[in-house]
Amino acid sequence: MDEKKIKLNIIGYDRVIYQGEAEFVVLPTQMGELGVLPGHTRMFALLEPGDIRVKNEGREQSYSVNKGVVKINPDEVEVLSE
Repeated sequence: MDEKKIKLNIIGYDRVIYQGEAEFVVLPTQMGELGVLPGHTRMFALLEPGDIRVKNEGREQSYSVNKGVVKINPDEVEVLSE
């Protein structure tokens, strides 16, 4: 994996929404929008309904999610959403 990218998994209750790499991820958390780059501090957060924005290869995609949780590690982001 490229050191300038982070592994990202967005899992819905019935399907995999996104699985791949990202250069930058923006998450809708209860504390407001949270931006994640490779090397981010480990943390957990609760998600609010909204859009997860994923930037990769110069393109940005959005994925709508409901409430859920996110686990962030320096090299990986895992989202579990309703």
